[in-house]
Amino acid sequence: MARVLEVDGAGVMAPAHDSLLRFVFATSDPSRMADQMQEVLQDGPCVAAAASGEIVNVGDLTHEGDWPLFQARAVDAGLHAVTAIPLRARDTTWGVLDLYRERAERLDDAEPGGRRPAGEPGDLLPGGDRRPRHRPHRAGGARPPRHARPADRAAGALGVPRAA
Repeated sequence: MARVLEVDGAGVMAPAHDSLLRFVFATSDPSRMADQMQEVLQDGPCVAAAASGEIVNVGDLTHEGDWPLFQARAVDAGLHAVTAIPLRARDTTWGVLDLYRERAERLDDAEPGGRRPAGEPGDLLPGGDRRPRHRPHRAGGARPPRHARPADRAAGALGVPRAA
């Protein structure tokens, strides 16, 4: 992700069973520290994005934001901008993608992560939360038996012939 977008690091956080956001993955030490700080504080742009379902796009952490402790630690680690993008599907926020920059610069609308595609705010795929009104017919019209292996069920649902 960090190589596709012009960012210096990325992190992912996801809600746990206790409904708190938990650190999952980071691409660099500074982004790992920033996401782990948000996990401990349960405060920061990632937490705000998860709570609101909206993209939080902060261009300069020294002047923007409502998370003073997080901001001070992030800037000390060399991170000056963050964009937190809720990962949403089927009316649920499954996690948040945090994109970090060392320079104070808002993620631009010209970049893939900076614009909001069709669907709910924060959806990464166009129409990601829209469900089809009907299911397409499967090849052969038969549904794989419930006891079939998951791969066989998936192949049947996609209309792919199963190996004999």
